[in-house]
Amino acid sequence: MALILLISTRANAEWIGESRPLMGTEVSVYLWHDDPDHGKRLLDLVFDEAVRIDELMSTYKETSEISKVNRLASLQDVTIGNELFRLIQTALDIS
Repeated sequence: MALILLISTRANAEWIGESRPLMGTEVSVYLWHDDPDHGKRLLDLVFDEAVRIDELMSTYKETSEISKVNRLASLQDVTIGNELFRLIQTALDIS
């Protein structure tokens, strides 16, 4: 019975995708889901997270946290958020 439900769910699923301009390029996200409305909400969540990361870490945006560090760190102490700190620490650990 579970196998039949699994097969029927997959048979009713479809590709849901969207492309948006983001991070200086066009970002495309595609997923396979049996509920188009839920799939669309998931796409929106993915794009919301990509926008959040872009706003935090884009070197092309003067207002981003990483741009603030690049602009001010040689002149003064700069307070940064935990997420950016962990990212920089991980990069240093890897290098």
